[in-house]
Amino acid sequence: MNHELQLLGGLRLVLNGQPVSGKAAHRRRLALLVLLSSSPKRRLTRERLIDFLWEDAQAEAGRKLLSESLYQLRSELGDNALRSVGDEVELDPSVVPSDLDRIIDADARRDDEALLRIPVGVFLDGWYLENAPGFSMWVDTQRERVRTILLGLFIEAARRSETADQLPLAIAAWRRAVEIDGCSALAVARLATVLGRAGDRAEGLRVIAVHRALLEADLGILPDRQVVDVERALRAAAATPVSGTAKPAAAPSATPAAAATPTATPSSTSSIANAVPVAAGSPSAPSSAPNESAGPGALRRRRALPRAVGAMALIAAVAIAAVAIGGRKQRTPAPAASSEVARVAIISQSLASRDTSLRFLREALTNGVTNQLSVNAFAVASTGEVRAMESGRISLDSLIAMRRLGTLVDLAFESRDDRLRVTVRVLDAATRDQVASSVYERPIVDALQLEGDIVRFAADALTRRLRREVLVRDADEATRDPYVRKLLVTAARSREDAEGVIRSGYALDRESAEQLLVSADSLLVRAIAQDGTWAALWVERARVMKARASLTTDARRAMLADSGVGYASAAVALAPDNAQALTVRGMLYASGAQAVVGGAADTVRRVQADRDLRRSLELEPSQADAWLAVSKLQLLRGQSATAVASARRAVEYDAFLENGQEAYLVLFGSALTAGNPKDANMWCTRGRESFPDDYQFRLCELTVMRELPRTNGDDKTAWRIVATMDSMAALTPRASQMAYAKAYRNAVAAAISARAGDVRRAQEGLARARALVANDPVLQTDLLFDEAYVHLMLGDRAKAVQLLRTMVATRPVTRRILASAPLFRSIAEDVIGPASPTR
Repeated sequence: MNHELQLLGGLRLVLNGQPVSGKAAHRRRLALLVLLSSSPKRRLTRERLIDFLWEDAQAEAGRKLLSESLYQLRSELGDNALRSVGDEVELDPSVVPSDLDRIIDADARRDDEALLRIPVGVFLDGWYLENAPGFSMWVDTQRERVRTILLGLFIEAARRSETADQLPLAIAAWRRAVEIDGCSALAVARLATVLGRAGDRAEGLRVIAVHRALLEADLGILPDRQVVDVERALRAAAATPVSGTAKPAAAPSATPAAAATPTATPSSTSSIANAVPVAAGSPSAPSSAPNESAGPGALRRRRALPRAVGAMALIAAVAIAAVAIGGRKQRTPAPAASSEVARVAIISQSLASRDTSLRFLREALTNGVTNQLSVNAFAVASTGEVRAMESGRISLDSLIAMRRLGTLVDLAFESRDDRLRVTVRVLDAATRDQVASSVYERPIVDALQLEGDIVRFAADALTRRLRREVLVRDADEATRDPYVRKLLVTAARSREDAEGVIRSGYALDRESAEQLLVSADSLLVRAIAQDGTWAALWVERARVMKARASLTTDARRAMLADSGVGYASAAVALAPDNAQALTVRGMLYASGAQAVVGGAADTVRRVQADRDLRRSLELEPSQADAWLAVSKLQLLRGQSATAVASARRAVEYDAFLENGQEAYLVLFGSALTAGNPKDANMWCTRGRESFPDDYQFRLCELTVMRELPRTNGDDKTAWRIVATMDSMAALTPRASQMAYAKAYRNAVAAAISARAGDVRRAQEGLARARALVANDPVLQTDLLFDEAYVHLMLGDRAKAVQLLRTMVATRPVTRRILASAPLFRSIAEDVIGPASPTR
């Protein structure tokens, strides 16, 4: 008997190619096999398995359920498949291998033909386990890990095939990479390039066109410059008369993603070789491109295999293929357009830089250099965006594409004998060609002084590259007392840690956050006593007060905000054009205004906040946090259109802005209110990609499903989202603070089920929603709107009208909302009467 566990594209246990049925195919028993198959040693403790699969069961009941499952699985798979080793359960992969095992084995043997014959898909795609939140969260993490592994394997297979000049295999492997990550400029570029070499320039151009459409529709960005270069080269080659005819070359058998691809005659190959420049990362060019298998994160997950069904649709999700490889002669890449060259990111991508003992210095120096250079008119990627890249939420290629970066300043850190060495390289972002480099070294105790060395070198190199003067935010910073600098950096780190605790929302951790902030303030008091003329110290103290104010309300909040205003004003007095001081002072004015709503003091603070923020943006227009603060002020004044425009600017300048969720939610809400659910869906998706752990973006995802036209299976998807949110609510304290959220998600999913014709599930969901608000009259009124839509979808128009009339009578302000709600267009007149004619 030959069993196999198929993990990719769903979940099936098969025997000789046929799905296994019966008791062994029970969902929790299959999940047990998945957990064992995916663990590093193919073994887990019984307690761990019970926690994943029967977490609500009592200890003894959980052990009985596990024993029963193991018995049923051994009956199907044989006694040797599952072994008990002490308190651990072990799966024998030689008895029950998985399709992922076969892929990894084929790669280890460098058998690329076998590798490409194995179907791939998203890990456990569309498969879920009810009432197992721990397992669901593990699947999300494992799904991204598997996606990263597969992407790396197919990129390496494609490179091997190119090196061996096996074009059909290379095309098939690059197609697989593009299917897994349609945003990868490297994969798209190489696919189009190899298609060009094979004589199929039309297909290469089509791949590029689809990639362009994907980027513009989903991210609102243009393709990477290297992709554009390949497109131009392919078009130029297509315009050149070519002698000879192309002969088709068969792709590997049984590889759906690798359809037969034409191969060119020597003359046609020569033509495309001369027209297309060699790409960085191609076999004939220096391999300096970053490893694409580094975990990108949620940004790419949507673009994996399920996004489009079938190979043709997946290729239509690709679009501009970048770099090409023609003959074996490397050409010097053309310089990037000046507007792109002037988009800079300060990064640290070497493995040595990940040394945890160097984390504090690495982050302090990287952030410091970013801060020093961000004063310039050219775009500098924010620290939030760079952190997202370093944490694996997006890849470096995606960051380059998203921000259209032209230049990278890469810092590599290494400690030797109590000394810190930093290698600084200025790179062309498209080709990774080195423009300039230098090495600096200091004793660890004086390592923060390296910032001045790095900034001066980077500014000089960028001045030569950009052919313009490069400014430094604080030219005197390098001359400051090293002890004072260390106090500043340590205080800033404590403040950032405290802000992270505050964002987590755990009430019990608020005291810890307050202690961190008090400690940071104490450090700054000592620093200011040493050097009270350094504006950066006063700015940081104002930021600490802003964070402390966010922990409190009312009078104490206003008091702390006013203290912070005083510190920021001291910075402005020392440096009147210090944009960061003006920004934090504007935010503190706004925070104080929120604490004393109403009255003259409130109005004055808002005016002062608006004045400071606008002046700050005149000095440095790229401050995303200032744009977000302006957007919130505009919303409070009822200026929704301008608030949306400001929120757009915030996310354009920094997609991963701290507290940037608010900007995405402003954009989502405005689009939904305006009756544009597709735009609302776009902003919800972008917010979820930037903040994948934020509960609110799953809630908006569910809301959009109700607003958009029905699609097959959306009711099942809706309930999966509800289950995910239930899991998140247990782990996300902010979610539990949203009192109406649980009732709301059940009511929305019930409406989607009703629309799909599943009356039983719709009624059950609505009953749950009602039960959740049964003891709260205010929440019961909140539910009327959503409950009415469920009844409307169930065909009970009269009940829907009755509920809405009750809502309007209880809350007259909802009359205006109802009049413009797309969901109730068909019955609005029955509830509130015909709309009055416009004059």
